[in-house]
Amino acid sequence: MTGGAIAIKREIDASDQYLASKKLRCKMSDGPTLVFAVLQHLIVLTHISFHSQPLAVLVGKSEEKFFVHQPHISASSKYFEKAFSDDQNKVNDNTIKLPNASPKAFEIYLKWLYSGRFYIVADNDVAKDEKSETSSDAEWTKWGECYKLGALLQDVDFSDALVDMAIDKMTADVAYYVEIANIIYPHSAPRSRHRKFAVDLAMHLWDDDDFKELPKQDAPTEFLTDLLRCVGIKMRRDAIMVEDVDQYFEDLGEYDDPCKYHEHSRKKGLCHKEKRNFVFEQPA
Repeated sequence: MTGGAIAIKREIDASDQYLASKKLRCKMSDGPTLVFAVLQHLIVLTHISFHSQPLAVLVGKSEEKFFVHQPHISASSKYFEKAFSDDQNKVNDNTIKLPNASPKAFEIYLKWLYSGRFYIVADNDVAKDEKSETSSDAEWTKWGECYKLGALLQDVDFSDALVDMAIDKMTADVAYYVEIANIIYPHSAPRSRHRKFAVDLAMHLWDDDDFKELPKQDAPTEFLTDLLRCVGIKMRRDAIMVEDVDQYFEDLGEYDDPCKYHEHSRKKGLCHKEKRNFVFEQPA
């Protein structure tokens, strides 16, 4: 396994499947294209002044510099909102540092912030190991870094959108990410809807081999406890059938609440799709 990629269960398909039906996932080499829709959206929702000086954000140990409109990022991120309210020591000369964040993840975040899409896909993401007959996908590594960043920035919309993006990807790949709980649990609250998402994936999609390999995953104890609780209750009621990835998510979207795994629903807030509905009204 190379390049920090993470093993998943999938069959390699040379076609760009995500292009067929996905609006959230875009190539990293591209940039936000809905310029006029985005600007109109920002002006209406955040009243940004484009004459104001942008905020400089120094990310990672290398302190890679990014620029962003402070009112816009503060409206989405509780971390930045607090930094410009009662925690002024984090801001110096209109500059703020995020030494523990990934520059690549922050770039993906900024593009999402201004477009509502994830510019995360690279042509060389997927690699196959012929000997082990397994594959690795660096897109999941980037997804994990973004999820950690969402927790750091306390941006619920970004984190909820990442769950939607994960569903999009697993549906397009017709494969599930076995170790997703290893990322979600350390960076989420005990009653998080995202944790339920991770448990439900294991409950409905894992096969016998996944459960046999569970001791090698070094999974969070809280995840194992939640999984055992759900499996135990389910066993007492009826059998738990292994389901196909694409069919499971299709049924989820057709018969269930589309915000079932979103944190905003627990807090009675608006969905990120409602706040950024221009993304879903325009072609990618």
